[in-house]
Formats: sequence, C-alpha cells, structure tokens
Amino acid sequence: MRTLAWIVFHNPDWCDGPDISPMASNHWNRPVVELLLASEAPFSTNDVNLACARFVGWCYSQPDLDAYQIGVQNVPERPDPEGTADPGEWGERLVAWYKRVIQRLGRWERAVLVNLATLEITQNGVVLWWPGRPADQQVGRA
Repeated sequence: MRTLAWIVFHNPDWCDGPDISPMASNHWNRPVVELLLASEAPFSTNDVNLACARFVGWCYSQPDLDAYQIGVQNVPERPDPEGTADPGEWGERLVAWYKRVIQRLGRWERAVLVNLATLEITQNGVVLWWPGRPADQQVGRA
C-alpha cells in the first residue's frame, strides 16, 4: 500500500534563524520513517535545504521507489528580507513565519515533519521517532 505524505525538514535553531525546507511529496511505498532513517538525510546536516536535497537524491538511488513521482514544493508565505533594513525586524518576521507554518503543518495529516535540531520525526502532532528509539518500534502512520 502506498502512503501519500509530504516530508518537511525544519530547524528552529538554524544559525540564520529558523528555517523550513521545501516539501518532498510522493505516494511512498514504504513507511516514511523507514525511508528517512535509511537515507540518513536527517543526520547528515542541520541545513534544512541540504537535508531535503540529500533525501530526494537518495530516493533516486533506490530501485524500489518510484522517484519520478517525487514532487518538491515550496512552503508558502516565506518572508522576503528585501526592504527590511533592521536585522531585528527581519528576525522577528522569520520567527513568526516559522511558528505559523510549523503549527499549520503540524496539524496536517499528510505532513511528516523532521526537526533537525532534535531529530524528532512527527506527524499530526504525534512523535513517530526520536533518537534512541529503534526503527522497528515506530509509532503512527508515516
């Protein structure tokens, strides 16, 4: 059975302020947590865009995945630093955007969130995996 899910890497503690990757979507033929752990993408960097790119690249190397159906979509409403002269104001806008989008995605049944700061994998408010939890003891649907 294939599971439709959007995978989103995020990091509230990134050096330039909180950040959210594009969403990688597919009708996955294996549990998403299993794919994420096998790819090692969440553990290779704390940069959300690199983690997303590495995960998608890894998917293309897997013969059992239909990688040609992977979609990559931008997360909406990303603030634009253009016209913001005050770094404090820019930081506040970025934090507000991050909190708003993560809260919205956190309630979305199809979104699987990968927090690169804590390495937790969550879906619809449920923690599916965290460091120290064996992959064979997953919780939830993803």
